[in-house]
Amino acid sequence: MATGARGALGGGRFISVWSIAASLVLSLTVMAPAVPDPTASGVLTALVIGWVSFVAGLSAVAAVERSARRVTTRATWVAVGVLLDAAARPVIHDLLLSAFGVPAPPSSQLPFRILTNVVVWTVTLTAIAVVVDASRSLRATNALLSAVRTEMDAAQRRGEAFEAAARADVNGAVADLRHRVGALRRDGATAASVRWVGDGFRAASHAVSERARAADAAGPPVARMPARRRDRLTLRAPSPGTVTALYVACMLPYALRAATGGVIALALLVAVGGGWAVDRLSRLRMVRRRGGSAAVFVALSAVVGAVLSIVAAADGGGVALATVPLVVYVGSSLGAALCAGMLHRLGAEQSRLASAVAADQRATRAATGAARAALREAADVMHRDGQALCVLFAIENAAPTPDRLAALATQLDGIVDRVQRVFAGSRSTTGASSITELAGTWSRVLDLASTVTSDASDALDAHPDLAAQAFEVAAEGLLNAAKHAAAARTTLTVDATMTGAGDHLTVRVTTRAAAAVLDGLGPHSRARELGARLRSVEGGVVLEAAFAVPGPRAVVSAEHPAEGVTAEP
Repeated sequence: MATGARGALGGGRFISVWSIAASLVLSLTVMAPAVPDPTASGVLTALVIGWVSFVAGLSAVAAVERSARRVTTRATWVAVGVLLDAAARPVIHDLLLSAFGVPAPPSSQLPFRILTNVVVWTVTLTAIAVVVDASRSLRATNALLSAVRTEMDAAQRRGEAFEAAARADVNGAVADLRHRVGALRRDGATAASVRWVGDGFRAASHAVSERARAADAAGPPVARMPARRRDRLTLRAPSPGTVTALYVACMLPYALRAATGGVIALALLVAVGGGWAVDRLSRLRMVRRRGGSAAVFVALSAVVGAVLSIVAAADGGGVALATVPLVVYVGSSLGAALCAGMLHRLGAEQSRLASAVAADQRATRAATGAARAALREAADVMHRDGQALCVLFAIENAAPTPDRLAALATQLDGIVDRVQRVFAGSRSTTGASSITELAGTWSRVLDLASTVTSDASDALDAHPDLAAQAFEVAAEGLLNAAKHAAAARTTLTVDATMTGAGDHLTVRVTTRAAAAVLDGLGPHSRARELGARLRSVEGGVVLEAAFAVPGPRAVVSAEHPAEGVTAEP
């Protein structure tokens, strides 16, 4: 609650339409000044004018806090403004009542009334601001995660389009190579024919290699979708002690001037003991199993409120004053239950979206990874086996016989068959491209800067298991940045360093947020299982993981100097 209050004070939206609505209800009921005859002419008019003046003060606070740029300035203005507005309220009411000819409360009560207003309005407006701020934050985060899901779906479709184009390229290369290899069996084939076939392998290898390195089609930027608002209201038992704290904070100053010491002590005992009983009974396993926790909470709160009203009536304050505890306690319980239900629903929606995004990230990783791996394999086969065989044959056979050309054609047919089957086998879908594509997807909805060094890229491409682990850490870090600091600058860095103990790959996701969330990684965090740690830095947090790079693996590249293209003989 304290953290939420600090965030609401400096967030620029402490005063909202809900604050104004609550002020109207309270101003005309429990916070109305006590007069001998509440139905007398002019009382309602004075109350309404007093409320308007109070709202004018709150509006001034809202205007300044929205225009102030510094957090400390906003927080200071809100705190001072609310206190002054609340303290001036009973004074203004007394002046208005006197102006309309209604006897105002005794002046001796003014200090207690000022204290009551300061405490009640500070607690009430702060509680409303915390709930509104939490609701706004959850809605914004859920909208962002929904946008990310849309982008992930789009990335999946782009991956499918990429694979279709990759298959078309390979099929086109296979058709061309079969035509060229078939020429070696025709009459009149010579060494020039072999060089022409080799040029075909080289050109196809280059084209397929270029496709493997090509980026996906970018597509239009993803618009930030508005948060979904649901009209359905749900009740949920709030955190233990919430209603008791609200009730005591709001009613104690009022009771100090209106009730005797014995009644105050008894009321405190009922409020604290009854609140404890309500919290415990509404959370019994039997009650929760039947889904009646909220109903039991509200029903028992009404019982506690009724007992508090009986205690107040015993002090001889009249029916009107005796109903105040019932109204305040039940109202506080309903308000807290509604807020708890709304926040729980939004939190559950966020968890669902976060899980869906995590799953979509893994699916997106595989969207183009397999196709790129197949293209690289096809390029390597055509370059390493097809073209190399043609070059070696041309060197050893200056004037080849038809039988040797036919034998070469048979060998080349086998190589072309291998190229045609590259999409049939299973292969790794991880590598440097999976992380760069992930960063590209998130950069469309986050203020993200990403860097994958060349050494890190080589290590990721050479070691699929290492790339898969790095991907998991990067994906979880970016998801956390979206949930906790969507508007802040985020940086993703993947680097490889050489040390005396061997090569190491480091993945860092840095979120520059003014109020970073440092709750740590969850118990089911995949990044935590991989050894990642969350630490604070100046102005934000860093999720960091270091991995040992296995020994080097030989990689055959399809890149080589281009040679002149020989025309078909």
